[in-house]
Amino acid sequence: MKILFVTPRFPFPPYKGDQILAFRRMQTLCQFHDIVLITFYESDSDLDGLAQLSEYCSEIYTVKLTKSQALRNILCHSPFSALPFQVLYYESKQFRTILKKVLAKTNFDVIHTFLLRMAEYTKEIPCPKVIELIDSMQLNFERRIEAESGIKRIIFKNELNRLRKYERNLGTHFDHMILSAQKDKEYFTDNNISVIQSCVPLDEFVPVLKMRKSFQIVFSGNMDYFPNIHAMKWFVATCFPAVKMRYPEATLVIAGKNPTKDVQRLASINGVVITGFVKSMSACLNQASIAIAPMQSGSGIQTKILEAMACGLPVVTTSLGKGSIVAEPGRELLVADSAEDFFKEIDRLFRDSCLAEEIGNNARKYVERNHNWYNTVHSVNDIYCRIQKGDHDDN
Repeated sequence: MKILFVTPRFPFPPYKGDQILAFRRMQTLCQFHDIVLITFYESDSDLDGLAQLSEYCSEIYTVKLTKSQALRNILCHSPFSALPFQVLYYESKQFRTILKKVLAKTNFDVIHTFLLRMAEYTKEIPCPKVIELIDSMQLNFERRIEAESGIKRIIFKNELNRLRKYERNLGTHFDHMILSAQKDKEYFTDNNISVIQSCVPLDEFVPVLKMRKSFQIVFSGNMDYFPNIHAMKWFVATCFPAVKMRYPEATLVIAGKNPTKDVQRLASINGVVITGFVKSMSACLNQASIAIAPMQSGSGIQTKILEAMACGLPVVTTSLGKGSIVAEPGRELLVADSAEDFFKEIDRLFRDSCLAEEIGNNARKYVERNHNWYNTVHSVNDIYCRIQKGDHDDN
């Protein structure tokens, strides 16, 4: 089939969740389909990966959208529009013009739109259409508002109200919707939804036991993303002091690009290391003895947990972090919600290396069974085929 991918960010290198999703989809689906990509990019350096991405796409069209342009979009359009801010952020006449030209030139079998942010560009196109969301933004903002105050809380409440109205009818404009977590499905009333869980490239994230360092804890993720910042501030404030008291040699490595000033300030605490961007997240994970994901907000499936599990690390997370991951608590990962219980699980793993190894081994096997990118190809292909035939029933 001839497939058009429409994405809000240039998918390579795949650092952020939406970039990873789009890149892995095209990397696996290009074996069976001819993929054309139209995408935004923010700075000229983003296009350094154009050659690598061209291996998977027959054509690539790019439109530059700087942060200043995007913020002007919100300021200029939000007083007169009910659309969510993150949809207005990506408004571009140039993008619409290029999309129109691409559609006039080529008859596509399916249009695959990534994220709610891009829905306005494709929802009215008379062609079989799929929209893929990492999560429900309504759920994401409901959880985030709880941790905000002042002007930010007011802005986020406004955005939440916009999202509730927008997401409610989103599925009616597309033949099928793909989500990554069962919990997020509850926020949509449509019956044309499939849940295809997030996956991990198992050839990249593999256990390397010889790299392990005793008493090293790792947290991974983009450190300009609020749920990650929130998680680390909570852990360092409420749990890490107890870890350091029991294990003075313990270190906490916070690994991920674009650490904010709030995150950078955590490096002043004894034992906390902020890496910023790392060339290989797999190598960084493999140097630790425990991975944590003490999520206090956010939605969707936490890919950071799956990557750590794929590396054979025992993971301690919260119930919110575990979310729709169906791994068995106590056997394939550990779940704790209070600071006291979180410390107890870390303490148990540090004291019992056999338990840590057993949970890590079980974690790897779980990911192999349930979160292999190549296993999702058939699910997406099936959706493409069904909407081509006009079958829009629930999956």
